[in-house]
Amino acid sequence: MTSSLVDYVLLAALALTSVCVLATYLKLRHFDRNHYDYKRTLDETADALKAAGNSMGSFTADGQKTLVELALRIDDARKTLASLDAGIATARDTLASLEKAAQHQAGSGRVALRLVGDDTTA
Repeated sequence: MTSSLVDYVLLAALALTSVCVLATYLKLRHFDRNHYDYKRTLDETADALKAAGNSMGSFTADGQKTLVELALRIDDARKTLASLDAGIATARDTLASLEKAAQHQAGSGRVALRLVGDDTTA
């Protein structure tokens, strides 16, 4: 009788241990699944960060190239503007000297100079 009582206690302990082992196994399996998901997510994040770094590098290089080209174009525009300003100043000087010469030839009468393309017949 004592042996059957001990057998029941041992059987109950074995059943309880089996239930605990099964619960622990399920928790470990769930943990392993989560660990895999976290690892996959971290790998994807690392890949995304690498791609972002590469695109920032190319963006910086393209930006520097564009900036150099823009600076060259600005310099060209400044040279063209200076040339135009010089041409306008020369044209004004020439017009003023022509007006003086025309007034000198006409005496005291006022002579109006017309620019090429001005049509007063209409």
